[in-house]
Amino acid sequence: MNISLHSFKDERILCVANIRGNLSRLNQLADEHNADYIIHTGGFGFYDYSSLDRMTESTLRQWIQSSSLFPSQTRSRLLNYASDTLFDTMKHSPHTILSELTDFLSGIKRLNVPVYTVWDSIEDVEIVKKFSSKQYHIPNLFLLDEKSSHLLDIGGVYLRLFGLGGAVDPLKVRSLIELARHVWDPSETIVLISYASPRKERVLGYLASVLYADFTISGSFHSQYVAAYNLYARQSEIDYELIQSQNSFMQLWEYINQV
Repeated sequence: MNISLHSFKDERILCVANIRGNLSRLNQLADEHNADYIIHTGGFGFYDYSSLDRMTESTLRQWIQSSSLFPSQTRSRLLNYASDTLFDTMKHSPHTILSELTDFLSGIKRLNVPVYTVWDSIEDVEIVKKFSSKQYHIPNLFLLDEKSSHLLDIGGVYLRLFGLGGAVDPLKVRSLIELARHVWDPSETIVLISYASPRKERVLGYLASVLYADFTISGSFHSQYVAAYNLYARQSEIDYELIQSQNSFMQLWEYINQV
């Protein structure tokens, strides 16, 4: 997990990546940094008790490896288990949970500041859908997806938040573009939040350009860092990218023919 802090006229936004189910840590970080808002870029912890039935073994092991909810000794013990034993232990032990999400859904715990988040590619899509459809609700938690946008007034600076979580696919990109056109206001500062980084998923870079995004904020499982930058100084022309892709493909094709 890594964090960055941004101040706007005495109000502060904390950017966080990969909280991995330890949602209570968001409150601790908000207190430590006196943050008024949190933007989270994926690896949030969209799991409940039913999620284990939809998880693959590799996804479960990946989550256990990266989540701070598991003490080091517990993590090592779980990762050494065979598949059946691993799933059985996760289902029946009160000391092994995928996420604190259920405690926040029930009201046992709560978020102290507004949290705006996307989800990553290994989280439970069924749980994400329940938040998107309002079947699930946690006060102060706002899901950023292709169907929703949020406007923050930060000391007179208006931040328009767009988000794209999980895997990038054309339908979600199209929906987000249509949403952005509907709410477009040139007086707003536009921020695109994504799990995948535009540095790795080039389509996100072009999406940011289409949205007229002033900044992108992203974080991925592999780096566990929040990355924020202005895309216009870094983005190549699309014609150049297409030519480069064509050249790379032809080189691969020639190599295959030689083999």
